[in-house]
Amino acid sequence: MSANTKCLQTESKPFIKWAGGKRALLDSIVSFIPKDFKNYFEPFVGGGAIFFALQNRGILESKQVFINDKNTELMNAYVVVQENPKELVLILQIMQSLHCKDFFYLMRNLDRERYFKENVQSYIFLDSTQESMNIFEEIIEYLKAYTSYFKDCFTQLQSLNSNKAFGVFKAARFLYLNKTCFNGLCRYNAKGEFNTPMGSYKNPKICDSELLLKASKSLQNIELFCGDFTEITQKAQRGDFVYFDPPYFPLNKTSSFVSYTDVFLQKEQERLCEVFKSLDSKGVKVLQSNSNTSFIKELYKDFEIIELKARRAINCKGDKRGKIIELLIRGNYE
Repeated sequence: MSANTKCLQTESKPFIKWAGGKRALLDSIVSFIPKDFKNYFEPFVGGGAIFFALQNRGILESKQVFINDKNTELMNAYVVVQENPKELVLILQIMQSLHCKDFFYLMRNLDRERYFKENVQSYIFLDSTQESMNIFEEIIEYLKAYTSYFKDCFTQLQSLNSNKAFGVFKAARFLYLNKTCFNGLCRYNAKGEFNTPMGSYKNPKICDSELLLKASKSLQNIELFCGDFTEITQKAQRGDFVYFDPPYFPLNKTSSFVSYTDVFLQKEQERLCEVFKSLDSKGVKVLQSNSNTSFIKELYKDFEIIELKARRAINCKGDKRGKIIELLIRGNYE
């Protein structure tokens, strides 16, 4: 079987819509990836378009892969897709059948409820101590009493311990909101509550079992992390490759997609630049996507800067989704 045929049969794609996703720029970005490297790191994985593209093309075969994001709900979803895709599909199928305006806001507003809100930022990577298990048991019992729907959900998860069952439920809620909210925008208010309104989709595809199962296959043996980008990059050694796709520095004062779980403005961009330079100086191969601004160009003036034409996939106004220039910053590698 040829490599191309194998790719077509097993091709995996992002299972979530994400602001700043790279699907439209895949070929351009991949063409600048080093031809030879040891391990692969992606500190801002987001929707994972580059990761999945590299997997599909066999570029990551036999390599250690480390992917990370600071958004705990996003990384919880990655863990669940990796470990429990079948259980996730079962819950999403239930959500698909119940989807309507009232159900959307019921799900969205769960993070206003005490039991859910106090634990929504808990992470499935946490150890399953007796104390944490008791907390999750309380949450599950609370949700079962909230409506009979939740009882149906957790009946499907009886084979899992309480920690993982709640992790699957959180991932299903996160993906459900992503598929049904306005433009797939992951946005939180100052209290950390998901506040994107419902979208106007006629028949959104909430459960794509084939997509999730293929993504799960690609995520096997992948190291998943949730934290600041500096934590995962400390593991990178000479000959490794790190692709950075941070929240972009805003093009103007009204730019809205610059953060997901916290701000990433001038101070954070400067901190990222120092890490980029440090990695490059010790022989790590580094590549970064960012916005076409004078600030970013000045920060990386000592590196090769490539301009790429991109299309905005998420914007509140349809006429603002035209082509723009994005930057690709390459370290000193061939």
